[in-house]
Amino acid sequence: MWGSGPQVSADRGSFAAGRDINIQGIPPEQWPALLKAAVEPAVKAATDPLERLNAAQRDAIVALERQLGSTQEQILSFFRIIGEAGIAVEAIPGKLVEIANRYQTLVAQAAAAPSDDPETARLKVELHAALERVDLDRADALLAEILAAQDLDIQSRALQASATCAQRGDLAMTRLRYREAAEHFHYAANRVPESYETERINYLTREATALYLLGDEFGDSSGLKEALKCWYLLVKLCPRKRAPLDWATMQNNLGNTYFVLGERGNDVALRRAVAAYEKALGERTRERTPLDWAATQNNLGTALSAQGERGDDFALHQAVRAYEAALEEYTRERAPLDWAMTKSNLGATLRVLGERGDDAALGRAVEACEAALGEYTRERAPLNWARTQTNLGAALSVLGERGDEAALRRAVDAYEAALGEYTRERAPLNWAMTLTNLGAALSVLGERGDEAALRRAVEVYEAALLESTRERAPRGWARTQTNLGAALRVLGERGDDAALGRAVEVYEAALGEYTRKRAPLDWARTQTNLGAALSVLGERGNEAALRRAVDAYEAALAEYRRERPPRDWAITQTNLEAALSVLDERGDNVALRRVVEAYQEALSDCYSRERMARRYAGPTLR
Repeated sequence: MWGSGPQVSADRGSFAAGRDINIQGIPPEQWPALLKAAVEPAVKAATDPLERLNAAQRDAIVALERQLGSTQEQILSFFRIIGEAGIAVEAIPGKLVEIANRYQTLVAQAAAAPSDDPETARLKVELHAALERVDLDRADALLAEILAAQDLDIQSRALQASATCAQRGDLAMTRLRYREAAEHFHYAANRVPESYETERINYLTREATALYLLGDEFGDSSGLKEALKCWYLLVKLCPRKRAPLDWATMQNNLGNTYFVLGERGNDVALRRAVAAYEKALGERTRERTPLDWAATQNNLGTALSAQGERGDDFALHQAVRAYEAALEEYTRERAPLDWAMTKSNLGATLRVLGERGDDAALGRAVEACEAALGEYTRERAPLNWARTQTNLGAALSVLGERGDEAALRRAVDAYEAALGEYTRERAPLNWAMTLTNLGAALSVLGERGDEAALRRAVEVYEAALLESTRERAPRGWARTQTNLGAALRVLGERGDDAALGRAVEVYEAALGEYTRKRAPLDWARTQTNLGAALSVLGERGNEAALRRAVDAYEAALAEYRRERPPRDWAITQTNLEAALSVLDERGDNVALRRVVEAYQEALSDCYSRERMARRYAGPTLR
């Protein structure tokens, strides 16, 4: 499941600021030229960047000047920031608005205060001028000088020095340098006099938020672990008895950070996320703070859904209840984007239930994702739009696996659309996850005869593994290894012996992470797939491989039950029968008796013998 990420809230000192602007009237094809004109170095004292633009592009700059409230020189500087950060072209409009808002806040904060000494006042005049011409390096140097001047009288200037540190943090946030921002906010918190607890909590919250964004957006798990330390400190600084709602906010944020770690394979972190959200709901009641209550219900749903994906059906149903509760307050009229986020998450969870045999849930999953896209447009919320496209693709893929080829091709389109926003540079783990899902859909098309789709599936899985490494995201790595093995197995069945050998290797590698205790259904599915690859080797004369296939199928059936999930149970029973039949043909009398038992078991299911030619458990979707 991939739902919209939990929302970090910072009730004290929110880090989200600025006007709500949607850029209008700029055709998408003009963004690359505008970016190029700003980023390419001009010949010294020769060419103004604006002179490189054609009339339509200059009109676009004028339109941006009007909409953003910034000068043309400032807008070009914003483009340079975007270029240096490697932001994808599709994400430029949103980042341009974010940078413009942060920049205008910085300019407003640069004014001299009546209490400033003459030297500080002079430096702030220079700072204001540097910001006006968007000389951010000079502005940062001046802030450092202002900080040095304020340090001359630490006791009287401590709060001002803290604010200046925080300004440097805001500047770093504007440049998407979250690690640097966290360091500045940390220094700001440490400079606050002990008696000013509110200000210290403010800066610590901003430090934790920067570290969270570093871990969530850029895949830096060390940032998440540092964020946890901050949130735990903030829980102590905001005791429940004295500040119950602030305490609940910190519990919610603690849960969000644990959730991201849990998504990457840390089961303990996932359980702690659930516990933290439940604690937060002890104070964030529907009567007291209805929208915060809904936000935490949504976050609780994401954590429970992740637990459910790992085999806990009860957690899946709890997740559905949590999302449906959130939607009682998150109505489309009252909070359209929050409504869309929760709908998308609900769709992702219903899809998992659908995979496990609940056909009605699968239909509801598609409906929920399509409804969410009515509010989550690419222009309005590009990353959330991409998440919802991914969730929709996952639900359509399951329908496709069950015979609906039109749904399968729609799933491919949805994943490819999501990759327009989920780029490797901006969101490496989301990029890898979407590639894995795309590969799963292509693999099914390949299994049905589309050789080009099958070979493309192998390519996208191998690309995903460049970011989804075992050290960084062990569960994602195991998922992609399993899916890669499935594609290689089909190629092997069609005569590629090298691909078949690789399939066995990657399945065995995946079982190093997919243990029966940690992820029972994923473990069973991988055992089934391993058995399918070994069976092909066995049919080609390798009797040891055939006996290993029998062992793998029987291991999977130790976890699969007819009612959970019935389709995978039936597939594995049929595969076991096929392997035993080959052994029987080769004179194994014990195998003959087991063939009859396995065949009778399989026929008791709803699948007919004709439908139960050897199958593998389908690619794993997220």
